[in-house]
Amino acid sequence: RRRVVVFGLAWVLIGTYEHWILGGKSFLTMWSEMDYSLSGKSKPVVCASMFGDTTDCVNMCRESLVEKGYEVLVFHATGTGGRTMEGLVDDGYVDAVLDITPTEWADEICGGVFSAGPDRLAAPGRAGIPHLIAPGCVDMANFGPIESVPEKYHDRQLYEWNPNVTLMRTNVQENK
Repeated sequence: RRRVVVFGLAWVLIGTYEHWILGGKSFLTMWSEMDYSLSGKSKPVVCASMFGDTTDCVNMCRESLVEKGYEVLVFHATGTGGRTMEGLVDDGYVDAVLDITPTEWADEICGGVFSAGPDRLAAPGRAGIPHLIAPGCVDMANFGPIESVPEKYHDRQLYEWNPNVTLMRTNVQENK
């Protein structure tokens, strides 16, 4: 079971909660009918990706953008988070992307558990919106329990984050 972590109470959540509380519509119907602003006025929407080591950086960027009048949606880069963020871009709800944490690419390349698929990072280009990409957390790929790490990686630097998550250091070739 995967979940999407969205940092901050943003327009997506407020609209969704309003519809859930007011009752009875399916999520897909709610999504297409939502008012996507907090105040009824349109704010530029920026999406950002975040994962562990990039949290402080993303939080500082988010705070600065909010002060300047932007609505900022932060997605945890766990595969599902990246796909959801890209989906919002493809659907036209996003004005810019601050991709500080494209770690899902490391998982795509190495066969990790948090891949967002081979199309990750493409939506902003298709949409023609600003897209800043930084190499946050691409130095590691994510696997499940340590015994789930493929044999071809057993000689790599592995870090058992907890019993269910093992990080593997990526190499120079994987980061080209």
